[in-house]
Amino acid sequence: MGAYLPNASQDEASPGPTPWPVPYKHSSPVPTQHLDNYVLKVEPRINHVAAEERRLIEQLDQEWLDRGGPAVTVGSLNHQHGPCLSLIFPEGNPDKILNITRLFAFGYIQDDWYDEDMIVEMKIAGRSSDDVKVAKKNLGLIVNQMRSQLVVELLDVDPEVLPFVQGYGAWEDYSHESLDARDFENLKHYLDGKWEGVGNMAMIKLIPYFHNLNLTRSQKAKLSPLDQLCSQAVVLTNDMFSFEKEWSTYILQDRERIPPSSIFITMLSHDVSIAEAMTIVRGEIVETEGTFLKECRRVFDESSSAEREDFAKYIAALQYYAAGAMMWHINHPRYKSNPDCPFYAKLEYKISAFERILAERREGRKKDVNGHNLKDKIITSDPEGIPTSKQKLNGAIDVRNGNQKDLATYNSVSKQPSFDQWESEPAKISEEEIVLKPFEYIGSLPSKRIRRLALNALDHWYNVPQDTLDTIDGIIDILHSSSLIIDDIEDNSSMRRGFPSAHGVFGVAQSINTANFLFVKCLDMAQQLPNSEVAVKVFTGMPVSIIPDAIDCLYNLTQVYLIIFDGIEELRNLHLGQGYDLNWTFNGSCPTEAEYIKMIDGKTGGLFRMAARLMQIHATQNHGINAEHLLALMGRFFQIRDDYQNLASAQYSTTKGDLSDLDEGKYSLVLIHALNNLKTGREQLEGLLRLRYLQGGMNNEQKRLVMRIIDRSRSLQYTEKIIHHLEGVIERTLVKLETQIPEVEKNWAIRAIMALLRLNN
Repeated sequence: MGAYLPNASQDEASPGPTPWPVPYKHSSPVPTQHLDNYVLKVEPRINHVAAEERRLIEQLDQEWLDRGGPAVTVGSLNHQHGPCLSLIFPEGNPDKILNITRLFAFGYIQDDWYDEDMIVEMKIAGRSSDDVKVAKKNLGLIVNQMRSQLVVELLDVDPEVLPFVQGYGAWEDYSHESLDARDFENLKHYLDGKWEGVGNMAMIKLIPYFHNLNLTRSQKAKLSPLDQLCSQAVVLTNDMFSFEKEWSTYILQDRERIPPSSIFITMLSHDVSIAEAMTIVRGEIVETEGTFLKECRRVFDESSSAEREDFAKYIAALQYYAAGAMMWHINHPRYKSNPDCPFYAKLEYKISAFERILAERREGRKKDVNGHNLKDKIITSDPEGIPTSKQKLNGAIDVRNGNQKDLATYNSVSKQPSFDQWESEPAKISEEEIVLKPFEYIGSLPSKRIRRLALNALDHWYNVPQDTLDTIDGIIDILHSSSLIIDDIEDNSSMRRGFPSAHGVFGVAQSINTANFLFVKCLDMAQQLPNSEVAVKVFTGMPVSIIPDAIDCLYNLTQVYLIIFDGIEELRNLHLGQGYDLNWTFNGSCPTEAEYIKMIDGKTGGLFRMAARLMQIHATQNHGINAEHLLALMGRFFQIRDDYQNLASAQYSTTKGDLSDLDEGKYSLVLIHALNNLKTGREQLEGLLRLRYLQGGMNNEQKRLVMRIIDRSRSLQYTEKIIHHLEGVIERTLVKLETQIPEVEKNWAIRAIMALLRLNN
């Protein structure tokens, strides 16, 4: 790329884009006719590979149309995406840009599916909600297949791109969060939250990849403040240029929240019009860039001579990213709103206009077929005359957010107690107030999202109705989270995914209570499924008809569990698998490989099989496809791979990780093989494992000794062979299933899961 040098001519009183690459190798300046509304100091440039990038995007768009994807004219989907990567990585490696182009461009199609821009025309035309729901579901199947195929093909070409694929997944999760502009106190609160939500943005993760940088952890920490400032500038830019589109789209789609963006938040916090908010946010962009450039200079100046060249490359790449992002937003038709739209955002509008329009449309939806208001809502007006909705609770208006009191329960004049409340019907206790807090905490922790990906993969075959699929997803997610809560308590594990375990935050007693409650909640959810009798049998292994009678005659929750779990199938397997694991750990008894496989099939594979069975009985197609064996194999692969990674990967190495499995004392396949195959050193290893139990963990010296003993047994290499063997068996089993339905496309989603979890990743 050439040397990166500070710009000696830069005015120190007004720092600009320094350091800067000399000479430019892959880019040219953006033509001046495209610079209208460009407000940054950094000169935008474009990579010479832009034309080829555009060709690949056009090819992708045609594939989308060929699969049945719509050519949307209303909404934000636009098939002329343009060479985005060439703008934001002008000096990036051209071959690597072309590697990623198709998956990156598909992200815009995927966003339009999540945001329902693809089906907005159906809503405008007055199509029924059922039609709209089915349309979105069918498009979702196409989206999942295309995305998965792109992931597989990309990782086959270049495994180094994995950080981008992982960042892509985080971007996907964030894109459909149900946040509201009113959730944020001010712009700073919003920007801080945005950074925490997508701090390792996909684009920033790509900088080392495109510029051949290998930064250490300490170097990344030094550069992290620059990442955050650059990210904030890009967020502000996106919010400003996409605002008008968001205004009309949210209204057209009848959303009941205010979009969480800089413009809306500024309008709320400053009580200003759109035009005034635009001016404020534009100023924030300029100010943020100024702070960013000053910090770039400081970090560069403080870097060591050994760091300077790599830091200069990284800093310049960040500056290009911010500049290219603004150019993209200024010129791309995706962000242009149609002035003929009935809900076009006029510059003089304030937030009250947006809320008024939403409220009017919400009021319209509350009309029944006879034109009367539904009885569970009362419409009032705020001081500005904007309708608001207040829920009725037991016949009284809930005005807890106002200054009035509910006279049915409290007399503000006499201050006498109301005895009526003591004679009322039993009150329903809110789950969300306390009981579900540990569950919500576990759900907020970082995750590979494998179970959700697996459900999406199976849905390629089964095409389960969306409401039913959501319920099954919820059941599996809740059971998984409850098992994690209990596992951490039983394993005496203080950490989960790098954060404190649930019982370390909420206490052991409350965490156990939450986990128990979640089992009951899942049973209730299973009973709500369309084929509830079969679903409950899958869930519990007993005829559904005996459950109500059994519960009616019991008053002790423990006894209810004894009946519910009598004869269970997958939940039984889940608990038995955990029981095996705990027994081996407590007694220091090393299992055989066959026993270890049995444990995995219960503990890890059970939830996958339950999901497959629930989906199969609610399938709208391919009922005869039985994926249980495939998922059992995948469960074995996931468990063995995780155990291996904990001991062997760079992520969990003795220099970068804590080898937490050694602290917990679990018998992984690596340890099982070592204990059964060591010619010398078995006594040492057994002694270290006994000390682990007595000490409640191992210190670093003991862990290093364990790893040296394991290395002598070549147990890591043996485990790696088993993992690769399972990969092959899974592929063959998958192909065998696919031959049963030759008219259906290959299941790319399952292949994408396996590609993401390859050991070389």
